[in-house]
Amino acid sequence: MIRWRRVLAIAGIAFALAPGTFIKARQPAVIEDAPLMITPLAYDGARTSAGWSVTGLWALESGNSRFGGFSALEVRQDGAGARRFLALSDTGDYMNFVLEKGEQPMRLLSVAGGNGPKVAADVESAAYDPVTGRVWLAYEFRNMIERRDPKTFAPDGSVEPEVMADWGANSGPESMARLADGRFIVISEGRRGTPDGTHRAILFDGDPVEGAAETPFRFRPPDGYRPVGMTALPGGKVAILLRAVRIGLPPHFESAVAIADPSAIRKDETWEGAVAVSLAPPFPSDNFEGITSTTGPGGSVTLWLISDDNFATLQRTLFARIDYTPRNRRAR
Repeated sequence: MIRWRRVLAIAGIAFALAPGTFIKARQPAVIEDAPLMITPLAYDGARTSAGWSVTGLWALESGNSRFGGFSALEVRQDGAGARRFLALSDTGDYMNFVLEKGEQPMRLLSVAGGNGPKVAADVESAAYDPVTGRVWLAYEFRNMIERRDPKTFAPDGSVEPEVMADWGANSGPESMARLADGRFIVISEGRRGTPDGTHRAILFDGDPVEGAAETPFRFRPPDGYRPVGMTALPGGKVAILLRAVRIGLPPHFESAVAIADPSAIRKDETWEGAVAVSLAPPFPSDNFEGITSTTGPGGSVTLWLISDDNFATLQRTLFARIDYTPRNRRAR
């Protein structure tokens, strides 16, 4: 009996930690002026393939009662050329911040203007066009893609694609990326309609809001993982953020980043990638769900990850940096 009680306790904890297993209640629409504190953390234990390395880890904290739950991440340049991150939560709040340790002013704003239920504000992924400044948001529950104005961040059109209508209420468009040529890839977190363990996905040949043509396919992650975020890379490939919930003492999250080539996508066929980075204990991982990227000289790439703390006491909002250096630069 003791053994079964322990198993049930562990399963209950894992259930509470696992994203997509429950609906979090939306808090009252109160916007509080509370600073953001960024603290560097020690890190070790990440497993990476050639050229990839984890180069930074930070804890993000705020006294704002709505702070947390960040599932989507993008990076933009402001008017002064500074790099500013846009983090969006699954309760419909968002913040802009710069990566500077210590305390900085911060306000949480709402994509719904502070009104509406969670089912109308559950942002799970984002995409960005650096030329126009437009941002696209993907919502669970409604399985909707919405475009935002580059200056006001107000809604600028939306679509609920019929092909995504049955993706599930709490396991919809968790991963979305805009490719350099204007196409979009969207992947479902759930496995509804795919008994072989793959995830339904769509390749749009342009802006989904404008009614772009759709190519349905399936994505197969490594065993035990689910896709939770995606970002485009230079050269045409994408980085797909993966997450696994491990039942143990204590239960914990593991994350990985897979690199995949969109040119290999075929209608109704299965698409895969190769894992480049694994974040598992002893690395201080958490529920990483948001990912974006920046480019540097000589083809170098930096991935930025943010975690969704599920507004849970035992979880944190972590921010990680992962760098890639091409072989020719490593040789020099």
